[in-house]
Amino acid sequence: MARNQTEQAAKELLSSIQDYWEKRGFVVQGEIVPAGYSDRLRATVFELRTDMVGGRPIKRVTTAAR
Repeated sequence: MARNQTEQAAKELLSSIQDYWEKRGFVVQGEIVPAGYSDRLRATVFELRTDMVGGRPIKRVTTAAR
């Protein structure tokens, strides 16, 4: 993940990733973490971390019939 994004941009990216995979039957867990201070941006930058492996989710949503 590029280290040049604001917290809001990281939240939007996480939301779009989760929505994308949810539509395909998967659950992606993620978190936004501070990644330090950027002198160029003069602001704290944030990273997105997920539980995906190799760009793929590891948990499929199960729909059990009742």
